[in-house]
Formats: sequence, C-alpha cells, structure tokens
Amino acid sequence: MSTMEAVVVIVALIMFARVLRERIRSDRHTEIPFGLVDPDTLTRENEALRRDLAALADRVKVLERIATDNRHGTDLAAEIEALRDR
Repeated sequence: MSTMEAVVVIVALIMFARVLRERIRSDRHTEIPFGLVDPDTLTRENEALRRDLAALADRVKVLERIATDNRHGTDLAAEIEALRDR
C-alpha cells in the first residue's frame, strides 16, 4: 500500500467515524426529556385520550349487544344504520 492510499483510508475512516458520531448524537437529542414537557399539554392530551377511550368503550358495548342478541336481520341492519348516523 502506498503512502497516498494509506492517507485516503485514514481520512475515510475519520470521516465515517464523525458521521456516525453525529448520527448517534442527533438520535439522542430527538427525545424530549420528561421535565421539559408542558404539563398543560399533557393534561389536554390525557383528556382527549380519555374521551376517545370512552367513545371506543361505548362502541364495543353496542357491538357486543349486537353480536349476542338474537334478533332478526332487519333489526341488525337498522341498528348498524343508527350507528352510522352518530
């Protein structure tokens, strides 16, 4: 290996190491530490999630009732249409 080839290999290794180090450093900074999150934002997000969960629980109750009740096909179709109107 000539001197010039050795220099090129060393420079390439140094550049690769710097790129890798910067990538690791940037990945570390993308996470938001818990202490820096606005409490009001967390409260609003929690309230929205609770509303969504309550709505999903209601839908599951309706679906369970539809699945377990012995009804005729016309009643089932009417109930599904009523759910679409919500």
